[in-house]
Amino acid sequence: MKTMSKWMMTALVGAAMAQAAQAAPKQMVVVVAEGVSPQAVDFGRVYLKTAYEQGATVAFDDLKANGKMATAGNFSPANIKGLLKTAAANGYKTGLVTTDDAVKTAAMFYDTTPEAIAQTQFDVLAGGGRASAGTAAETIKGAGGTAFLDVESLNEEPKGKILALQADSGLSWNLDRDAEKEAGFAELATLALQSLSADNKPFLLVIHDTLLAKALNAKDTPAALEQFKELDGILGDIMGTREGAENPDDFGVAVVATGGAMVPKWNTDLPNERADALYIVSALPMSYAKAGETLKGADDAKLKEFATTRYKGWQLADATRAEIVAGTLAPEAAIRASYEPALKISYDEGAAGATVWTLNAPLGADVAQALLTWAAAKPAQ
Repeated sequence: MKTMSKWMMTALVGAAMAQAAQAAPKQMVVVVAEGVSPQAVDFGRVYLKTAYEQGATVAFDDLKANGKMATAGNFSPANIKGLLKTAAANGYKTGLVTTDDAVKTAAMFYDTTPEAIAQTQFDVLAGGGRASAGTAAETIKGAGGTAFLDVESLNEEPKGKILALQADSGLSWNLDRDAEKEAGFAELATLALQSLSADNKPFLLVIHDTLLAKALNAKDTPAALEQFKELDGILGDIMGTREGAENPDDFGVAVVATGGAMVPKWNTDLPNERADALYIVSALPMSYAKAGETLKGADDAKLKEFATTRYKGWQLADATRAEIVAGTLAPEAAIRASYEPALKISYDEGAAGATVWTLNAPLGADVAQALLTWAAAKPAQ
């Protein structure tokens, strides 16, 4: 039997070490997009390229071109319960940004209780959840940390542990958000990413989105497409931070779309009709739901003003206006009936499975278990 030369042994050991290093980045951002399918992602990419003429600047294109894509089984956030607690215990700085109630969501990712949030070992916690925070903000500030509980406070220089809660419960859809009262999902994600990556230390950041799924399930096309735009912007910020890192190979990215029950589809094969539809959507200033809420109890004058200055182009027939004023037709239903045929977009009820896109984070077949295993190991030096 031939023996392995010393040179070959050295080469194999070196290759194995390089593979292990690649498999275990010391910095990781995990984006969990609940209720989102690959079809929804592709729809959003086309929207950005068509309505906003961004072309090759779409961040998902960058991720797909440079990373890997795989199915992720029946992945759900519950599969990675305690992920951030494990990472924190092993020397990683940790952060969570969520569109939901951050206090309640953190209780899952840190495997704790809402009442113990102030004592939980996080570095950044951001999202909604002011109503659930209790005395956590005061406790954190008293210990030398920072609590951002409104938009104006975000102008302050953060120090220590950061708690940023910008809504009483969950955050608003980006299309409907009042920027003077509530910081957006993207702003909070940037805050967390900049804070955790500032000193090149090991960190794990989880960015958790439920708003896109909410919009898809409501078949609220304006809200869904603009929510994808915000998610893609967050991904662009992550990719840019990775490129500017001291060693990009130490920085891993994993984006998990958990699969959706509501999948958008085209009702036309004509490219010009699709393009027209996406331009129409991009001009709408608020979601169907917000428009309907705004017009509750509206009189004839308010309806005319809304169709002229806000939902410009709304073909508000006299008969429809009379029904809304009389209370026999809901404003949201009237708006949907006017716009949905023009948008050429409908939704299929299905059960699309989970998909993961990774860059420098070869997680394997079981995404959840691979993340838990990574967090349980000490950071690479």
